[in-house]
Order: sequence, then C-alpha cells, then structure tokens
Amino acid sequence: EAGTITITDTGVGLTEADAIEHLGTIAKSGTKAFLQSLGGASSDAGKGSNLIGQFGVGFYSAFMVADNVVVESRAAGVAADQAVRWQSTGDGRFSTEIITRAQRGTTVTLTLKEDAKEFARSWKLRELVKKYSDYVAYPVHLPKYLSDEDKKAGKPEELEQVNAAKALWTRPKDQITDDEYNEFYKSACKAWDAPATRLHVTVEGIQSFTLLLFIPGEKPMDLFDRDKRGLSLYVRRVFIMDDCKDLLPDWLRFVKGVVDSDDLPLNVSREILQSNETVQKLRKQIIKRVTDHLAKLASSSDEADKAAFAKIDAAFGTILREALVTDFENKDKVAKLVRYASTWTVGTPAEGETRPATTGFEDYVKRMPDSQKAIYVVTGANREACASSPHLEGFKKAGYEVLFLADPVDEWVIQHYHEFDGKKVVSVIQGAADLEDADAKKALEEQATELKPFLDFATESLGSSVSAVRLTKHLTDSPCRLVGDAHSASPQMEELMRKMGQDVPKSSRALELNAEHPVVVRLRARLTAAGDDAAKAAVADHLAVLRDQALLAEGGRLEDPATFAKRVQALLLN
Repeated sequence: EAGTITITDTGVGLTEADAIEHLGTIAKSGTKAFLQSLGGASSDAGKGSNLIGQFGVGFYSAFMVADNVVVESRAAGVAADQAVRWQSTGDGRFSTEIITRAQRGTTVTLTLKEDAKEFARSWKLRELVKKYSDYVAYPVHLPKYLSDEDKKAGKPEELEQVNAAKALWTRPKDQITDDEYNEFYKSACKAWDAPATRLHVTVEGIQSFTLLLFIPGEKPMDLFDRDKRGLSLYVRRVFIMDDCKDLLPDWLRFVKGVVDSDDLPLNVSREILQSNETVQKLRKQIIKRVTDHLAKLASSSDEADKAAFAKIDAAFGTILREALVTDFENKDKVAKLVRYASTWTVGTPAEGETRPATTGFEDYVKRMPDSQKAIYVVTGANREACASSPHLEGFKKAGYEVLFLADPVDEWVIQHYHEFDGKKVVSVIQGAADLEDADAKKALEEQATELKPFLDFATESLGSSVSAVRLTKHLTDSPCRLVGDAHSASPQMEELMRKMGQDVPKSSRALELNAEHPVVVRLRARLTAAGDDAAKAAVADHLAVLRDQALLAEGGRLEDPATFAKRVQALLLN
C-alpha cells in the first residue's frame, strides 16, 4: 500500500562517518579498502577474496527502481542514540542525521517509482529471491501471506525463509539421496521426467568449480532450439544466468544442471563470457567430464549403467553425432559413443548369445574379419529400410557387417566423417566397396563381354536416367540395384534437401544387374527372341520397371509414378 520495500539485516552496521564515506561517495568502495588493508590490492589475499562490492557503484542501482532511498543503521559497539539515518533522492545530494535505533544492523527502505510498483508485490519478491538468491549462504525472510480475514482478525505478521540458503551441489555426494537429486533436477531444471544419469563433481586447484549435471531420460520439447542450453551459471552460489550458451557446444545442448565457479567475477556479463579465458577452460572441462562419464556408462557391465546409456542414446544419439562433423577436437571421443543398429545386431545370435540393439564403431572394428579393410554403412529412411536394402546382399555373403544409418542427421554426418581408428568409413550405396578377388573380377569381365549386346541395349533404352548399366556380384537375391560414385547424393539426402526447400542437383547413378537372377535371365531371353520393335520396346519397359523398383527399394522417389504404374499394369496383363 505504501509502495515501499524494506530490507533489514542484523549485521555490523554503519556509523554516520561510514554512511557519508561509503554511501555518499560514488565509486568509493569499502570492500576495496578492506582488501587493501589485507595486504594490498594485488596481494594474494586480495585476489583470493570472495567479497563483492569492489567498485563502489552497486548501491546506486537502487535508484533504478526507487525515487527515494533511506538507510537507517546502528554500528556494532555504538550507543542506541548514536545511530544514523542517510537519505537521498538520487539527485546527487544526500542528508544524514543522528537517530535512536534499538537494534544493531541496517534497514534500507526504497520508495518505489510508479513504473516499479510491481516490486512491492510479495509474489514478485519471492520470484526474485528464488531466482537470484536461492542458494546464497544467508537466509532471506519475507512476511507470510495474510488474507484480508487474517488482517481483520489482527493476526500478527510472521516472517518465513524463502530461499534454500544451502546449495545442494555444495553438499558431499554421500549425504545426498537419490530423491533429493531428482527433486532438485525437477525444480532447478524445470523438468518433469526422471534423469537418465547425473554427474556431480567438485574440482579445487588452479581452477575451482562444482558441476551438478543431469542428462534427461526423455527428449525435451526444445531439443532442436539451438539457442537453448540447459546449464545455469552461478558464481560462488550467486545466480548469474540461465541457458548459458558459452559453457556447452551445440551437440551437448541436452545436458541440464548447474555450474558454480569460484574463479569468475560476480559482475560477469554475456559479453565477458564469450572472451573470458576462464570460461573457455571451464567449457573444456565440462565437455571432458560429460564425455568421460558417457564413455564410462557405455563400457560398463552394470545393468543399470547399460540401461541409462541405452536411454540416453535413444533420446540424444542423433544430437551427439553432430560432433563428428562440428567438433574437430572432440570428434574421436564422441565417435566411440555413437551407436547404430547393424546387420549383426539384427542377425540371429548363436545359442546362449545375447546381442545389443545397437553397436558402436569400436566394437564393430573388433568383429571385423582380417579380410575386411573398411567400415561399411548403409543409409536409409528407417531401420527396416536399411535392413532390407539390396545393397547388403554381397556384404552378408562375404561375412561383412554393415551399420544402419537411419536418421536424417546421418546423411549429413557420413558426407564429412570418413575414418575411424585408421579404417575408412564407406557407404555401400556408392558402389566403392571391393568384395571380389582377382578370379571373381576376371569371371565378371568375361560374363560382361558375353552379355555385351544386352547391356548395350539396356544402356541405350534407359538413356540419361542411369549413368551406366553393368553387371555385379554384390547381389544374391535381388535382380538389380542403383549405385552412385563417392560424391553422389543418396535418395535420403535428396529428400532431406527437398524438405529444406533446396534445389536437388540432378544426379545419375549406375544400374547394376545380377546376371543370374531369374528376372534378368528372362529379359535376356526375351531380347534375344524379340523379332520386331514392339517386342524390344516391351523389354525396354521391363528394364525401366527394374530401374524404378531399385530406386523404390532404397527409399527413393520416382520422378514419374504414373508411368511406372502403367508399366506395372502392363506386366500384370502379360
């Protein structure tokens, strides 16, 4: 009703001389003078102090919201009738007078400006205290809410503590229960789920900080908002900012929690953070601690750790993979964390064997036979499309495992991530894999020579829709497949570009035929027996259907679905 805020403490208080010197003089810092009295501003005592107020201007922020400020104080050891009242309207002048005050300490009264009256509301003050001072070491009390009935009944005003006054992350880990951790996660991180894992670390030494980090068990709604970061920055338990972008890279944006630094200044700003050397070192430490923790979970034999990592991979595996392209310094570490399904994970296990749902590059390399020289991957619209891809047939026959890259981000990653542990990463849809020995290659060349008339006819009839028609030994059950060169875009990448509104470059891939497949054998026979142009045109239509079904089998999009449908209908009538 009065439009005032009154802040009271029971500290050492001020004398009139103190009030004149420290409140009435801009840029006069009692803190700085105190540090100098400890041994000089440049002494170790000064550098190591946690005290704030070293610039002598913080007090004047009161005039941002108040048009009148009154400070009443009684210093320790001073008689009650020697207290002081200091008053100013922020116009460059102030007044002091001696008053009587029963209790030691200080009372600051702010008369709020008209546009700042919201700060006199109890809920607003509680919100500010919880946000900025919840974890400072000193209790902050506010009057309990009294209803109109309570006031009429003359119920006395009572104070209640509104800040926690004890930061959870400052307590020893063995004194914190799982329930307390989970409750803190939900309140401090504004989460609704249970965390998949947590990391609580205190480091003291050249760099001193505490981390209390959580990885959610479910995807948050803002996961793909790159301006959002889950970390709140504190300096010696004083809140500085939420969503601190400078402490985490994009590919760890799902990590939530608190970073409390002892080394940053309390007046740090977002601009200072970007260029502050301490922040850069802190960022490296956070990345290292998180990746090491994830690596520990990934390699653990403990069932709870396995379940936690599986949950993290399912929710955030696609985000982690971004590091393979965007973070040169950490990509090798992250490469050991990413997981994919593969022909081995979906295969039939031996008796008594259990296989995980996904596998990583490291375990893949351990299973590679001596004859295998590269890591093979296949991209597809989803896991099922990858598993049924005709491109896998030759690799299964050779006993080579193939990883399934079934997320949209994988298409982008595979364009840039080319090697793990000295082994090339090769996409099987690009036809670069060499599975044949010298004898097999010679036999294939002889067969191609024998079937040259058929291959020439197929090449001519399909025209510019394919770059070439050739034979392959990479197929066992399928009649054909489409393969590109090392720089050609896959059908999934083309679809991704369409969804992003980009022009899809025209690419032409080679059609590879399985000469032993009954469909190809029959087409060869029909072409040999064709006595007129109509019969040859029918064979050409059948070859076009083969090309289109090869595109569909790998998740591609037909340029002319209507013509494909007519050709299939004609086949059904034959």
